[in-house]
Amino acid sequence: MELLRRMEPFSLLIMFLGALDWGILGVFNTNLFTQVFGSGDLLTAAYTVVGAAALLALAPLMETVLHVDMHRPHAHRA
Repeated sequence: MELLRRMEPFSLLIMFLGALDWGILGVFNTNLFTQVFGSGDLLTAAYTVVGAAALLALAPLMETVLHVDMHRPHAHRA
């Protein structure tokens, strides 16, 4: 779990770059990822990394939104 916590800043940076790409695509109709990575497997890998970063950020986000600690087991109700 410590490794995931250390990766959070990188995950947020990658998600920010992905969101920036989508924002520029929507406003200016220009895909920066395509310009940087081309249109082949490298582009697919870049989008996969952005998606993985979003999945890594999901657990801390849910902890914040739901105000629960997802790393501790829940007490069972009788």
